[in-house]
Amino acid sequence: MSKIWLVTVVGLDFKLLPKFLQYYKNLGIKNFLVITHYSNEKSNLREIAKYILNSSNLPRLVHKEWIGPFSEKLKVDNERKIINENCTFDDWIIYADIDEFQEYPEGLRNTIKKCDNKKKTFLEGRMIDRIASNGYLLEYTPSIPLEQQYPLGGQITYNLLKAWDKKIVAAKAARKVGGGHHVFLRNTPLNGWYTYPYKRGISWRSRKIKVHHFKWDAKVIERMKAERTLPHKSLKSWRGEINRFLAYYDKFGYINVKNRKFKITYINSVLNI
Repeated sequence: MSKIWLVTVVGLDFKLLPKFLQYYKNLGIKNFLVITHYSNEKSNLREIAKYILNSSNLPRLVHKEWIGPFSEKLKVDNERKIINENCTFDDWIIYADIDEFQEYPEGLRNTIKKCDNKKKTFLEGRMIDRIASNGYLLEYTPSIPLEQQYPLGGQITYNLLKAWDKKIVAAKAARKVGGGHHVFLRNTPLNGWYTYPYKRGISWRSRKIKVHHFKWDAKVIERMKAERTLPHKSLKSWRGEINRFLAYYDKFGYINVKNRKFKITYINSVLNI
Protein backbone atom coordinates (compact mmCIF):
# COMPACT_ATOMS: atom_id res chain seq x y z
CA MET A 1 0.00 0.00 0.00
CA SER A 2 1.14 3.56 -0.65
CA LYS A 3 2.54 5.60 2.25
CA ILE A 4 0.37 7.70 4.53
CA TRP A 5 1.68 11.15 5.52
CA LEU A 6 0.26 13.82 7.79
CA VAL A 7 0.75 17.48 6.89
CA THR A 8 0.06 20.36 9.27
CA VAL A 9 0.88 24.06 9.56
CA VAL A 10 1.34 25.37 13.11
CA GLY A 11 1.40 29.00 14.20
CA LEU A 12 0.32 31.36 17.02
CA ASP A 13 -0.49 28.60 19.53
CA PHE A 14 1.56 25.39 20.03
CA LYS A 15 -0.03 24.04 23.22
CA LEU A 16 -1.91 21.16 21.57
CA LEU A 17 1.03 20.11 19.39
CA PRO A 18 2.39 17.38 21.73
CA LYS A 19 -1.03 15.73 22.11
CA PHE A 20 -1.76 16.19 18.40
CA LEU A 21 1.45 14.42 17.32
CA GLN A 22 0.97 11.61 19.85
CA TYR A 23 -2.63 11.06 18.75
CA TYR A 24 -1.81 10.72 15.06
CA LYS A 25 1.21 8.55 15.84
CA ASN A 26 -1.13 6.25 17.80
CA LEU A 27 -3.50 6.31 14.83
CA GLY A 28 -0.76 4.59 12.83
CA ILE A 29 0.85 7.48 10.96
CA LYS A 30 4.61 7.12 10.58
CA ASN A 31 5.41 10.04 8.25
CA PHE A 32 4.94 13.64 9.42
CA LEU A 33 5.28 16.87 7.43
CA VAL A 34 5.24 19.77 9.89
CA ILE A 35 5.45 23.43 8.87
CA THR A 36 5.88 25.95 11.68
CA HIS A 37 4.95 29.55 10.85
CA TYR A 38 6.44 32.62 12.52
CA SER A 39 5.92 36.28 11.71
CA ASN A 40 9.65 36.94 12.16
CA GLU A 41 12.94 35.14 12.83
CA LYS A 42 13.07 36.37 16.44
CA SER A 43 9.85 34.64 17.51
CA ASN A 44 10.25 32.94 20.89
CA LEU A 45 7.97 30.16 19.61
CA ARG A 46 10.75 28.75 17.43
CA GLU A 47 12.59 27.09 20.31
CA ILE A 48 9.33 25.83 21.81
CA ALA A 49 8.37 24.19 18.52
CA LYS A 50 11.79 22.60 18.07
CA TYR A 51 11.69 21.18 21.59
CA ILE A 52 8.22 19.66 21.09
CA LEU A 53 9.14 18.14 17.74
CA ASN A 54 12.46 16.75 18.98
CA SER A 55 10.86 15.16 22.04
CA SER A 56 7.88 13.60 20.21
CA ASN A 57 9.85 10.58 18.92
CA LEU A 58 8.10 10.54 15.57
CA PRO A 59 9.05 7.67 13.27
CA ARG A 60 9.79 10.09 10.42
CA LEU A 61 9.62 13.87 10.56
CA VAL A 62 10.19 16.50 7.89
CA HIS A 63 10.12 19.96 9.48
CA LYS A 64 10.14 23.25 7.59
CA GLU A 65 9.97 26.79 8.93
CA TRP A 66 7.87 29.45 7.21
CA ILE A 67 8.80 32.97 8.26
CA GLY A 68 6.88 36.05 7.15
CA PRO A 69 3.31 37.31 6.68
CA PHE A 70 0.46 34.78 6.74
CA SER A 71 -2.13 34.24 4.03
CA GLU A 72 -4.26 31.23 3.19
CA LYS A 73 -2.74 31.11 -0.29
CA LEU A 74 0.79 30.95 1.17
CA LYS A 75 -0.35 28.21 3.54
CA VAL A 76 -1.64 26.15 0.61
CA ASP A 77 1.57 26.83 -1.35
CA ASN A 78 3.77 25.74 1.58
CA GLU A 79 1.77 22.56 2.08
CA ARG A 80 1.95 21.74 -1.61
CA LYS A 81 5.70 22.38 -1.71
CA ILE A 82 6.53 20.07 1.20
CA ILE A 83 4.23 17.38 -0.23
CA ASN A 84 5.81 17.59 -3.68
CA GLU A 85 9.31 17.37 -2.17
CA ASN A 86 8.62 14.25 -0.09
CA CYS A 87 5.68 12.28 -1.45
CA THR A 88 4.71 10.38 -4.56
CA PHE A 89 1.41 11.24 -6.22
CA ASP A 90 0.01 7.86 -5.13
CA ASP A 91 0.71 8.50 -1.43
CA TRP A 92 -2.11 9.51 0.90
CA ILE A 93 -1.97 12.85 2.74
CA ILE A 94 -3.84 13.41 6.01
CA TYR A 95 -4.72 17.11 6.34
CA ALA A 96 -5.23 18.36 9.92
CA ASP A 97 -4.80 21.56 11.90
CA ILE A 98 -3.44 21.00 15.42
CA ASP A 99 -6.87 21.51 17.02
CA GLU A 100 -8.40 18.82 14.78
CA PHE A 101 -8.43 15.17 15.87
CA GLN A 102 -9.88 12.89 13.20
CA GLU A 103 -11.90 9.84 14.22
CA TYR A 104 -11.93 6.78 11.94
CA PRO A 105 -14.33 4.21 13.48
CA GLU A 106 -13.10 1.48 11.12
CA GLY A 107 -9.43 2.38 11.61
CA LEU A 108 -7.36 4.71 9.44
CA ARG A 109 -5.51 2.04 7.47
CA ASN A 110 -8.64 -0.04 6.86
CA THR A 111 -10.45 3.06 5.62
CA ILE A 112 -7.59 4.01 3.29
CA LYS A 113 -7.34 0.42 2.02
CA LYS A 114 -11.03 0.42 1.11
CA CYS A 115 -10.53 3.65 -0.83
CA ASP A 116 -7.59 2.16 -2.73
CA ASN A 117 -9.60 -0.95 -3.56
CA LYS A 118 -12.42 1.16 -4.96
CA LYS A 119 -10.02 3.64 -6.61
CA LYS A 120 -11.32 6.56 -4.54
CA THR A 121 -8.90 9.45 -4.06
CA PHE A 122 -10.18 11.36 -1.03
CA LEU A 123 -12.09 11.22 2.25
CA GLU A 124 -14.12 13.89 4.03
CA GLY A 125 -15.26 14.43 7.60
CA ARG A 126 -17.73 16.63 9.44
CA MET A 127 -16.48 18.90 12.23
CA ILE A 128 -17.70 18.43 15.80
CA ASP A 129 -16.91 21.46 17.94
CA ARG A 130 -15.79 20.34 21.40
CA ILE A 131 -16.59 22.63 24.32
CA ALA A 132 -16.58 22.57 28.13
CA SER A 133 -19.61 21.16 29.94
CA ASN A 134 -20.89 24.59 31.04
CA GLY A 135 -20.26 26.33 27.70
CA TYR A 136 -17.55 28.62 29.07
CA LEU A 137 -14.18 28.99 27.36
CA LEU A 138 -12.11 26.77 29.63
CA GLU A 139 -8.35 27.13 30.12
CA TYR A 140 -6.61 24.06 28.68
CA THR A 141 -4.71 21.95 31.24
CA PRO A 142 -2.14 19.56 29.66
CA SER A 143 -2.26 17.10 32.58
CA ILE A 144 -6.01 16.41 32.19
CA PRO A 145 -7.33 14.32 29.26
CA LEU A 146 -8.54 16.62 26.52
CA GLU A 147 -11.92 14.95 26.15
CA GLN A 148 -12.61 15.28 29.87
CA GLN A 149 -12.03 19.02 29.66
CA TYR A 150 -14.25 19.47 26.60
CA PRO A 151 -16.83 16.65 26.80
CA LEU A 152 -19.58 18.27 24.73
CA GLY A 153 -19.78 18.32 20.94
CA GLY A 154 -21.94 20.38 18.63
CA GLN A 155 -22.24 22.58 15.57
CA ILE A 156 -20.72 25.90 16.60
CA THR A 157 -18.74 26.38 13.38
CA TYR A 158 -21.72 25.77 11.11
CA ASN A 159 -24.65 27.20 13.06
CA LEU A 160 -23.02 30.11 14.93
CA LEU A 161 -20.11 31.21 12.76
CA LYS A 162 -21.99 30.29 9.53
CA ALA A 163 -18.76 28.73 8.33
CA TRP A 164 -17.92 25.63 6.28
CA ASP A 165 -17.79 22.58 8.51
CA LYS A 166 -16.87 19.82 6.05
CA LYS A 167 -13.17 19.03 5.87
CA ILE A 168 -11.10 17.06 3.40
CA VAL A 169 -9.38 14.80 5.92
CA ALA A 170 -7.34 12.71 3.47
CA ALA A 171 -6.51 12.77 -0.23
CA LYS A 172 -4.07 11.35 -2.71
CA ALA A 173 -1.02 13.59 -3.02
CA ALA A 174 -1.85 14.19 -6.69
CA ARG A 175 -4.91 16.22 -5.63
CA LYS A 176 -4.36 19.81 -4.51
CA VAL A 177 -6.34 20.76 -1.41
CA GLY A 178 -7.38 24.40 -1.10
CA GLY A 179 -7.83 26.86 1.72
CA GLY A 180 -8.96 25.55 5.10
CA HIS A 181 -8.90 22.00 3.67
CA HIS A 182 -12.52 22.48 2.61
CA VAL A 183 -12.19 22.29 -1.18
CA PHE A 184 -10.00 20.98 -3.98
CA LEU A 185 -8.22 23.15 -6.53
CA ARG A 186 -8.04 22.34 -10.23
CA ASN A 187 -5.33 23.56 -12.56
CA THR A 188 -6.64 25.26 -15.70
CA PRO A 189 -4.43 26.24 -18.67
CA LEU A 190 -5.54 29.88 -18.84
CA ASN A 191 -6.53 30.88 -15.31
CA GLY A 192 -4.15 29.01 -13.03
CA TRP A 193 -5.77 27.30 -10.04
CA TYR A 194 -9.56 27.11 -9.95
CA THR A 195 -11.47 26.36 -6.74
CA TYR A 196 -14.14 23.70 -6.99
CA PRO A 197 -17.43 24.89 -5.44
CA TYR A 198 -18.05 23.89 -1.84
CA LYS A 199 -20.64 21.18 -1.34
CA ARG A 200 -21.75 20.40 2.19
CA GLY A 201 -22.72 16.79 1.48
CA ILE A 202 -20.49 13.95 2.65
CA SER A 203 -19.66 11.03 0.35
CA TRP A 204 -20.96 7.59 1.40
CA ARG A 205 -17.44 6.37 2.19
CA SER A 206 -16.83 9.31 4.54
CA ARG A 207 -20.02 9.46 6.60
CA LYS A 208 -18.58 7.83 9.72
CA ILE A 209 -15.48 10.06 9.86
CA LYS A 210 -15.58 12.87 12.41
CA VAL A 211 -13.23 15.80 12.99
CA HIS A 212 -13.20 16.65 16.70
CA HIS A 213 -12.44 20.39 16.83
CA PHE A 214 -10.79 21.55 20.08
CA LYS A 215 -10.74 25.25 19.30
CA TRP A 216 -13.01 26.62 21.99
CA ASP A 217 -10.69 27.25 24.93
CA ALA A 218 -9.76 30.31 26.99
CA LYS A 219 -7.33 31.58 24.36
CA VAL A 220 -9.73 31.49 21.40
CA ILE A 221 -10.77 35.15 21.78
CA GLU A 222 -7.13 36.25 21.77
CA ARG A 223 -6.38 34.09 18.71
CA MET A 224 -9.43 35.33 16.85
CA LYS A 225 -8.56 38.98 17.44
CA ALA A 226 -5.04 38.34 16.14
CA GLU A 227 -6.37 36.47 13.09
CA ARG A 228 -8.85 39.27 12.37
CA THR A 229 -6.00 41.74 11.80
CA LEU A 230 -4.37 39.64 9.05
CA PRO A 231 -4.45 41.80 5.91
CA HIS A 232 -4.82 39.29 3.08
CA LYS A 233 -8.04 39.63 1.05
CA SER A 234 -8.55 35.86 0.98
CA LEU A 235 -9.41 36.04 4.69
CA LYS A 236 -12.46 38.29 4.19
CA SER A 237 -15.02 35.54 4.88
CA TRP A 238 -12.88 34.31 7.79
CA ARG A 239 -13.07 37.76 9.41
CA GLY A 240 -16.85 37.69 9.04
CA GLU A 241 -16.99 34.35 10.88
CA ILE A 242 -14.77 35.69 13.66
CA ASN A 243 -16.90 38.83 14.03
CA ARG A 244 -20.06 36.73 14.39
CA PHE A 245 -18.55 34.72 17.24
CA LEU A 246 -17.06 37.77 19.01
CA ALA A 247 -20.42 39.56 18.84
CA TYR A 248 -22.14 36.50 20.30
CA TYR A 249 -19.55 36.14 23.06
CA ASP A 250 -19.68 39.86 23.92
CA LYS A 251 -23.43 39.51 24.35
CA PHE A 252 -23.64 36.25 26.33
CA GLY A 253 -20.14 35.54 27.70
CA TYR A 254 -20.40 31.81 27.03
CA ILE A 255 -21.78 29.28 24.53
CA ASN A 256 -25.34 28.34 25.39
CA VAL A 257 -25.17 24.55 25.50
CA LYS A 258 -28.96 24.34 25.82
CA ASN A 259 -29.57 26.13 22.51
CA ARG A 260 -31.01 23.42 20.25
CA LYS A 261 -29.66 25.18 17.19
CA PHE A 262 -26.12 24.14 18.20
CA LYS A 263 -27.11 20.42 18.49
CA ILE A 264 -24.85 19.91 21.49
CA THR A 265 -24.54 16.43 22.99
CA TYR A 266 -22.28 14.64 25.45
CA ILE A 267 -19.49 12.62 23.80
CA ASN A 268 -17.77 9.67 25.43
CA SER A 269 -13.96 9.37 25.38
CA VAL A 270 -13.75 8.05 21.84
CA LEU A 271 -10.28 9.44 21.11
CA ASN A 272 -8.50 8.43 24.33
CA ILE A 273 -6.60 11.72 24.57
